[in-house]
Amino acid sequence: MEPAAIQPPGARNLCGFLPSANSGYVYSAIMGVGTDSTGDLYIADSWNNRVLEFTPTSPGAFGSNPTASLVFGQGAGGTNFTTNQCGVGTTGLCGPASVATDPSGNLYVLDTNARVLEYDENTLPAANVTANRVFGQADFGAIGCNSRGLNATSLCFTVVGGVAVDALGHLYIADSGNNRVIEFDSPLALLPLAGVSPSGLIFAGQLVGTTSLPQTVTLSNTGNAPLTITAISASGDFSADGHACGSSLAAGKTCSISVAFKPTVTGARSAALTVTDNNNAVSGSTQTVSLSGTGTDFTVSASPASQTIPSGHTATYSITVAPVSGFTGSIALSGPAAANGTVDLSTPQSDSHGTFPVVFTGASGTVMRSAAASLTIK
Repeated sequence: MEPAAIQPPGARNLCGFLPSANSGYVYSAIMGVGTDSTGDLYIADSWNNRVLEFTPTSPGAFGSNPTASLVFGQGAGGTNFTTNQCGVGTTGLCGPASVATDPSGNLYVLDTNARVLEYDENTLPAANVTANRVFGQADFGAIGCNSRGLNATSLCFTVVGGVAVDALGHLYIADSGNNRVIEFDSPLALLPLAGVSPSGLIFAGQLVGTTSLPQTVTLSNTGNAPLTITAISASGDFSADGHACGSSLAAGKTCSISVAFKPTVTGARSAALTVTDNNNAVSGSTQTVSLSGTGTDFTVSASPASQTIPSGHTATYSITVAPVSGFTGSIALSGPAAANGTVDLSTPQSDSHGTFPVVFTGASGTVMRSAAASLTIK
């Protein structure tokens, strides 16, 4: 039998089914359901990328064709029932598959971003649709299976997964992709949550031996406890202000880290900015930002490299200035050369005879490159 047409999202309809791989007409449910202590019903409306809350007039009294009172995963307002965008962050969800509440009414939602979100609910019925904690990821913007490696804080699932809370508030997560169930004794403990933005910096071409203008990386702590910062460092041809954020970053705060590029050789250069801290209460955690740039240079050459003329005659040299690895700066020529091109050196009759060095110099700021030639006067 062919299923009915899928309806657009609303406050009364659900779409928590996925087509079977073997049949276009056989559907399998992945819709999770949970309740809180006052009887509110939470449904993981998976295909609509949201969780709907239904509040009864009295326990179990939802009436016919009930209307949801709140929506999680579709923005901060909690009332946008007509969108179903897959999202991340504190107000987004993507394919939520399981829901649970703890004895205090706080809500936990497992979604296919390989994470579990927790929402502090200080009142019931629930009213807060902005997540306060994230399990399985370094911060609310991160996604991906075992994104920080397989450890005691990682999660891995795409569709199948589950979440439950016992009477003592212990949190259990069915971490299906890692073939395990992990348990958190104190899931609501105070935790710092570190994040860095952007994820990478790209510097324009920079003359070898000179320092670029700085770019900025923002370190944030979206958790509810201070973030202890152990070190801030940049590798390779890059430098960072290791004291920009101090030794601690308060909950809900950000700080700016200046990063500069000083290439030692020409060509593509890459490295990383590393912030070492106690993210998610794990000492020695690291947040990294990729760094890249190009070292550039220029050359000065003279042709011919040597020549011989009689006293009182003129020697002509061709001076060439060439960019290396995309150098685009300006160059000032000094010495006998005043411009890129041909230089004539005249010798009066009284000049001494012998071989003499001739140096042509080009400068870009404080960086100088020279070409050496020789002139023999007979």
